[in-house]
Amino acid sequence: MSRFNTQIPDGTRDLLFASCSAKNKVSEDIKVFFEDMGYSEVKTPSVEFYDVFTSNSDPLPQEEMFKMTDAKGRLLVLRPDCTQPIARVVATRFKDPVLPIKLHYTQNVFSVSGLQNGKRTETTQSGVELIGAAGLLPDIDIIMTAAQMLKQFGVDFNIEIGNVGLFKEIISGLNIDEESAETIRALIERKNFASLNDILDGLSQSEGDKQILKRLPELFGGEEVFAECASLTDNPAVLEKLSYLETIYRRLVDLGLKNYVSIDLGLVHHINYYTGIVFRGYIDGVGGNVISGGRYDDLIQSFGMSLPATGFAVNIDALADLLSKRQDFAANPVIDAIVFCGDGNFNQAYELLENLRKQGSKAELSVMPTLEETIAYAKCKKIKKLFETGETVTVMEVEAQK
Repeated sequence: MSRFNTQIPDGTRDLLFASCSAKNKVSEDIKVFFEDMGYSEVKTPSVEFYDVFTSNSDPLPQEEMFKMTDAKGRLLVLRPDCTQPIARVVATRFKDPVLPIKLHYTQNVFSVSGLQNGKRTETTQSGVELIGAAGLLPDIDIIMTAAQMLKQFGVDFNIEIGNVGLFKEIISGLNIDEESAETIRALIERKNFASLNDILDGLSQSEGDKQILKRLPELFGGEEVFAECASLTDNPAVLEKLSYLETIYRRLVDLGLKNYVSIDLGLVHHINYYTGIVFRGYIDGVGGNVISGGRYDDLIQSFGMSLPATGFAVNIDALADLLSKRQDFAANPVIDAIVFCGDGNFNQAYELLENLRKQGSKAELSVMPTLEETIAYAKCKKIKKLFETGETVTVMEVEAQK
């Protein structure tokens, strides 16, 4: 058993000092931002029943979840996604809610898939869920919220928007089984043109639907994408989804986001509960997406309450890692004073510490056995003032070690 006692599991990491400060600062800034936007905080258990993530029609693949059993032998998982537990909470804990419900969270998520592609298996996400609101305005507002949240950190970013409903309309017209549809979806998401063409060429269905599926991975960029996609199909349902996405895009441009948004019709999230608008946010200097979100109108119904919803999550770890490269975060707490009492005067020392803290100072007790060691420690830690207790309290200014 001692073979691994000095190691940590693949895909995890220890965080020390400045990294902790950066992560805490980013989390707190985002929390304040969300609450200023009217969102209230919720927390769900790190461990949920497996059924929570398999109750909708497109469950998460079981091989992507860390699984265990409870004392009764029931199957549990480490939370792989924050949205589905919150959907459970809304359906089971909110009776006659005032709509829309606006919730935010900061929680860890766990995914086995991280092991397969070199990513972390445990990440911290903050996010919002806007529940009970359908239509154009909430779809615009949720993307604007994501953009404004990123702007406060002064980073260069781009948000790619798509409409997963467009893909679902096309794939439903092919009348193929769920496994084949999922294979096609995954190939589009990975922009694997060769394998996508091979599988579509092997189908006997309409050439028109197959041709637009082949082109989806390369239909990304600016407003020219809309006309290009429209020229590939005369399917009214597909054109309707495309038109809705174009309306969203033009409204975002009108709101000043022209330089921050682009179109990606190959955006077909691996989480299949999305039903309409989907988006991902990328930041210069970070590999992979930092934001992921979209509309999921059918998810809460799987827990017993029918409510439309939309939301997004931001990867706190990725954002904090980037910001810590650009600015200094405190590696250690700044302590103003240290109190030395040696082997005696404990009561006097603790009373002095309490008074110092009441006056607004950050003060610690010296656990060193000698005054000399306390002075050396204070110099290293850049603690400017030293109090020595005794018949009288002696105050000493300490020069920081260079």
